[in-house]
Amino acid sequence: FQNLTLNWRVYSSQPMGDNRFQMVTFDTEGKTFTLAQRNATLEKHYPEFIAKLKENMIDYGRTLRSLEAEQSLRMKLELTNCDCKMPSAVSLEMKIKDLMEYSKGTLSRADALKRITVKEE
Repeated sequence: FQNLTLNWRVYSSQPMGDNRFQMVTFDTEGKTFTLAQRNATLEKHYPEFIAKLKENMIDYGRTLRSLEAEQSLRMKLELTNCDCKMPSAVSLEMKIKDLMEYSKGTLSRADALKRITVKEE
């Protein structure tokens, strides 16, 4: 056991038939979107999604106690299929050593966030 890897499928919309989609993750109160509107919305919010995921990774990672400093926390997500500038999958990785430094206060949150590597597929 060298690392902890979490795999998820993330879907931000649900097909409603006739080229219409609901996007419940965006709190749109039942509004439906065309495929083009949905894709534009996903592409627009993708950077915010990655930033929030990095923050959650740090907050969750601080609770891990069974990993050693040389190990890593890795999150791999399969994203909603989108004909846009958003990848179909993304992997984020952070070294446990960095989480330990952040928890001790020797690494700032901003610097800890910068140390998370993001690989788009």
